[in-house]
Amino acid sequence: MSPDNMRTLRHGTTRQRADSIMQNGPDPSFIEPGGIESARGFSTYPAGGPVTVGTPDQYAAGKAILFPNEGGPAVVEIEVPEKIAQLGIDAGGEIRFETGFGLEELLREWPTITKRIL
Repeated sequence: MSPDNMRTLRHGTTRQRADSIMQNGPDPSFIEPGGIESARGFSTYPAGGPVTVGTPDQYAAGKAILFPNEGGPAVVEIEVPEKIAQLGIDAGGEIRFETGFGLEELLREWPTITKRIL
């Protein structure tokens, strides 16, 4: 697929969680330690795009403070086919993948998606 058909997305988290995401893909059933509700999806922001709430770097730093035993801040960067990115929920610049909104497609393509930890 040509670079024109791809979108670079970023997700801020901790290093431990980033390693798991890299290996297994996003886990919508993930519950943070001490949490009561599952993630239900996977939130990302386009690299270099407008950010309305907090950058992936800011999210990563915040998660690292809340969960100091998880290896520090990390940002997962993925190259997603545009056709999958368009299935996600556009929440004011955030692209959120949930069941019925691109999550299944993202997980299906996960093994072939280019990804790295920043």
